[in-house]
Parts: sequence; structure tokens; C-alpha cells
Amino acid sequence: MINNNLFPHRIVCIHGNSSSSRVFECLKELEGAHLCIEAIDLNGHGKNQNSKTEQDFTIATYKAQLIKAINDGNGPVLLIGNSLGGNLAIEIAEKIDHLKGLVIMGTPVLKKPINFEECTHPLPELATYLTEKSTDHDIYNAIDSTVVDKTVISHLKEDFKITDGRIRSVMAADLSSSNAFGDEYSIFTQLDVPRYIINGNQDALLRLDYLGTLVKESSGDVTLIKFDNCGHYPSVDRPDLFMETVQKIAHAVFE
Repeated sequence: MINNNLFPHRIVCIHGNSSSSRVFECLKELEGAHLCIEAIDLNGHGKNQNSKTEQDFTIATYKAQLIKAINDGNGPVLLIGNSLGGNLAIEIAEKIDHLKGLVIMGTPVLKKPINFEECTHPLPELATYLTEKSTDHDIYNAIDSTVVDKTVISHLKEDFKITDGRIRSVMAADLSSSNAFGDEYSIFTQLDVPRYIINGNQDALLRLDYLGTLVKESSGDVTLIKFDNCGHYPSVDRPDLFMETVQKIAHAVFE
């Protein structure tokens, strides 16, 4: 990948609720002189554990901090979001300087008012991701429902347990609010950069027909990429395929 600019191409990655930047570790192999991988830990997740109040965990705070952190850097950006990270990526996309492309995966692209019934399948286990305190048994079952490769459960469970539990309560409140989330469907369909949806064929949460309609109703360049033997976390369930796919996308959007 040849970069004729002064600054490297940047792949900026945003994880989901009760996850961490570790889900993007496989992309480190792509990093080089002309390509920078930036995986961000949201407040209360991973190594970012300095939050004081529940306000630090709101969607509004996350969006403001992400916009600042990304725009404080230099160089063209490919934005990648997993699950809630995809929602955040869509919501901030229009405010990111030098955005060249957007990748979402495991993300229910929300309308306004919120339309969970339309874009997701009912999955009782995922209520754990909106519950401040849960038993080890409930955490295990919730994660088990999201992945195909069961060897990664311990990794994801560790991220879940490190996460500040207040985040899940705040997230539940934000999802009940009429103002926390924007009309992501409209933003996504009208965004003027190439967009990619990576869908795990075994993701029990997302409705594939909804994603298909999203693609059909989008203007410009939108691609739906399907991973077999893959659930809600493509970068963890299929790390090699994910890395290869991101590399191809980066070549396309940065050329």
C-alpha cells in the first residue's frame, strides 16, 4: 500500500458493549510504515478504567470523545465498528475528518424511534449485556450465544468482567431514551464513502433480511460480506479471514 501523503493511513477500530479493543488484536499484523491500527477502549472498558460518573458512559459522551480522539490524529481514516461500536461509528461518521470508508459488523443499524424488533431477533441471553451485575453462568451463556468458536469465550468473558457494570445500566437507559441514538439508518444509507457490512452467518442477533434492505436502500458504494462459521464477533471468530478482508478494504478505500 503506497501512501504519498505525509501521514499514514489509519484504521480506527471501536469495540462493543462490555468488550474491549482486544477484539481487534488480529489487525496488528497489518500495521506498518504506511498503515496505523488504532483500537480504542471506550470509557469503562479494557484498560480505560478511570471513569468517575455514569455520565462518562452515555452514548453522547462516547460520541464526543471518539470524534475528538480521531480528529486529533492526522491522515485518512477507515472506521471499523463491532456491535455497539458500529452504532457509534455510524453516528460519528459525518464528523470524522478525512473519512475514506466505514466497516460495521454485528451492528443493528437503528432507525428513529428505535426499531429493535425490526432489525434483530429476540435473544434472551443478550439481556445480560444490559444488566449491571450478572452471575458467571449468565455471562457465559450470553457470550456462548454470540460465538461459533467456543475457545474464545474465556477471552470475551474476561473483557466482560473487567467492564464497569454501570455501563450496562446506562446503556439500557439510553436505549429507552428517544434522544440518545440518532437515525443511523438514514446516516448509513446516505453516507458518501464506501460502506461495508461484515455479517457472521451464525450471528443469532441480526436479521439478514434487514441488512439486505439496508444495502438496497443505500446510495453509492455498499457491500455486504458474509462470513460462514462466524457469529457476532467476526474479528474473534474468524480472525484470519477478518484480517484478510480488512486488508482488501483498506487497499480499496485508500488507493
